[in-house]
Amino acid sequence: MRHTIDDTIKQLESTSSALKQQINTYKSASYQTLLKRKIYGIQVVQHTITLTETSVIDRKKWRFLEVRSATIPTTWAKRRQWTKVFELIATLHVSILYVFSRSSTDKTLQTLLLIQSKVTEQLEAEISGLTEVIDQDTVRSHLD
Repeated sequence: MRHTIDDTIKQLESTSSALKQQINTYKSASYQTLLKRKIYGIQVVQHTITLTETSVIDRKKWRFLEVRSATIPTTWAKRRQWTKVFELIATLHVSILYVFSRSSTDKTLQTLLLIQSKVTEQLEAEISGLTEVIDQDTVRSHLD
């Protein structure tokens, strides 16, 4: 049990470090755009695989969320459990590739369907000056 807790702490530290790196990279970008950034992690403990997500909620609060988990089947009799493993992988894939509508009523899709490549494009446009960001709206002004 202690090993599982230690692994979860490592996952939290790793995804938090990646998010901190993003914050440092995009200090002159819009804070609202940064709030869309999600860092995903995959953790395997014994026969369980877990997809996690780390994001900024506000200046003082970050979120570390278990998005989905699945048991990895190890016998032929448990082969139907592969469906959950594939759903976890598809969830990660969809989370990276598709955009959700803020007006969507499906809370699961709202959480999962952010297009991280589009968020990166927006952040890059903002720090390069292609998209104007008012100083008071920057990541720097909200988090420094």
